[in-house]
Amino acid sequence: MMKASLPCLSWASTLLTLAAAQGADITLVPGAVGFEGDNTGFIYGRSPLLVVNDGSAADGGFRVFSVSNSTSWKETSHQKTGRSKIAVPVHDIGGRDLIINIPAPDSLIRVFDAQTGNKVDSNDKKQLGDWSTACVWRSQKSGESYMFLFGKRKVVQFLVRNKKKDVEILEVCIRRTTKRVCSSLSRSRLLLFRSKARRVRPLPMDKSSSPQKTSHCILSRLPNPPRRPALRL
Repeated sequence: MMKASLPCLSWASTLLTLAAAQGADITLVPGAVGFEGDNTGFIYGRSPLLVVNDGSAADGGFRVFSVSNSTSWKETSHQKTGRSKIAVPVHDIGGRDLIINIPAPDSLIRVFDAQTGNKVDSNDKKQLGDWSTACVWRSQKSGESYMFLFGKRKVVQFLVRNKKKDVEILEVCIRRTTKRVCSSLSRSRLLLFRSKARRVRPLPMDKSSSPQKTSHCILSRLPNPPRRPALRL
């Protein structure tokens, strides 16, 4: 595997400290990485990994890097699935850490084993749309993992679960939005940020899911987008 120098990730040691502490000051240093990466995520464990999408046309897909205290991180995997914005880690699905990838050319949701880089068989779910980011949240009550996929006009909630040796991704619900939305997670809340707006909306999570209702639509707590006034001719 190639060894990639990532100057923009020189704050790695600070992030590793953050994982074990309640809070820390982080300094972000921009720099060129040689590919088009928009979204990142961590696979936590004894040998932590950084997952980065690759939005380039020729080598698009996602890349995985071995995390260390050095400014030079080794690239351990490069999956050329097609130009992608979505490459999100999902922890402990049937005892495996996974990476879910949605390439733009075919919108097919692909699943990979984060440690081996091998493709994992799934139900080949397709989700058409212009997606900007995704996040994953695990219910402390039910133990189920949910993926939230955000685009320009809608957000989609999926249930991600193990099915023998395969992985099953089920669409739970779709919620329309008026603006592009990105997200961040805490244990009990999903934080929604609207583009070109300073307001942050916390969305309570565990109150709306239980072991008896693993497919409950958490997004139902979002307000409906305002209706546009009818045009009068």
